[in-house]
Amino acid sequence: MLSIIFSKTMIDSITALSFAVALGAGVIFSGVSVLLYQGLLTLLALWVSPYLGDAVINEMSAIGGLLMIAISLNMLGIKKIRVGNMLPAVFLPILYQPFVHWLTSLF
Repeated sequence: MLSIIFSKTMIDSITALSFAVALGAGVIFSGVSVLLYQGLLTLLALWVSPYLGDAVINEMSAIGGLLMIAISLNMLGIKKIRVGNMLPAVFLPILYQPFVHWLTSLF
């Protein structure tokens, strides 16, 4: 999980630097709020992860990876995808995992 967080941090850092060159130093100052926001989310994820199964974490990571690909396609101008509308999909594995566990116990 930490490798995914590290890769996301690197992507955000490179993006912030390129935006700072194009748009000015204000982008760097806004990085402080992003650092606090993402840092709190990381701490929350570390706190909740022992209560989630490996399958749920893998599925949430897969959805997050797909969203990162969608963000990349947006940045490259290849395809316009409304990634913000898809953010709730990250939490779907938490909702349907009990159902899948119940269903597999039947067979």
